[in-house]
Amino acid sequence: MAGEKIMVIDDEKIIRDVFVTVFDEYKIIPAVDAQQALNILNHSNDIDLIVLDMMMPGLRGAELLKEIKKINPNYKVIILTGHSSQEKAIEALRSDIDACVEKPFDIENIKQVFEKLLSKRKSAQNQP
Repeated sequence: MAGEKIMVIDDEKIIRDVFVTVFDEYKIIPAVDAQQALNILNHSNDIDLIVLDMMMPGLRGAELLKEIKKINPNYKVIILTGHSSQEKAIEALRSDIDACVEKPFDIENIKQVFEKLLSKRKSAQNQP
């Protein structure tokens, strides 16, 4: 799979830059915060996958996830977290997320998660 659009919502520039640089087989759409992400999502229906940082200033990942699911409940969402103490929060969100990856993350692991979720999304779209 290549060329799919993956939105990366993270307040850390280095994280957004890593996704843009390393995952060049995808169209990475970076967003610096919740407001920018919601603006993009409200005007685009062709995002294939969303990578969402849990800990951001302003609207936190959990609240943003709720807003994303209001826009389109079928979005595939991967949560990024650098805080193992967030396990309870992630567990509570588990029904609305498709994968959880802890920072620092392994590039090959993320690629496998991308491929798995994009494949699932494609299969679901091909169902009658």
